[in-house]
Amino acid sequence: MVAVATGTGRRRGPSGGDPLGHHQRERIYRFIEGSPGVHFSGILRQLELSNGVVVHHLAALEREGLVRSRKDGQYRRYYPERARIPDKQVAGLSWFQMELLRSIERSLGVTPSELAALHKASKQVVNYHLRHLERLGLVRVARSGGRSAYWATAKATVLAAAGNDARR
Repeated sequence: MVAVATGTGRRRGPSGGDPLGHHQRERIYRFIEGSPGVHFSGILRQLELSNGVVVHHLAALEREGLVRSRKDGQYRRYYPERARIPDKQVAGLSWFQMELLRSIERSLGVTPSELAALHKASKQVVNYHLRHLERLGLVRVARSGGRSAYWATAKATVLAAAGNDARR
């Protein structure tokens, strides 16, 4: 079942209604469009919605054919209907690790606190993933006076480009 475009610019789903006619459903859909491959917890965290609301609207979006999902280890990842679903993760990195890399590339010398605020995650979670990215040689850290700042390495730039290609 695929939603079809109408003359009004809005889609009609198999049920005849507008599949994006609910504010929260449209927010979830737009977020998935902007972050293909996001997992359920990422949607909950970023949009600050309850578990039940997300479950309900994801089911409706899948039923209407606007979103597809795929099991990826312990996660279920969500993609817009026309997105290419990658055969595997980029270099085995999680969605969150790829998002951290993209943020570090955009903001040279970014701190863990800034990343935590940007991604609505705890500093502990961000630091855990940063240590992993550092061990892989994807980020480098400069420490000065108790402050840590992160930069992406050339290897990370290549990986991020591969990840962006997989998102198309």
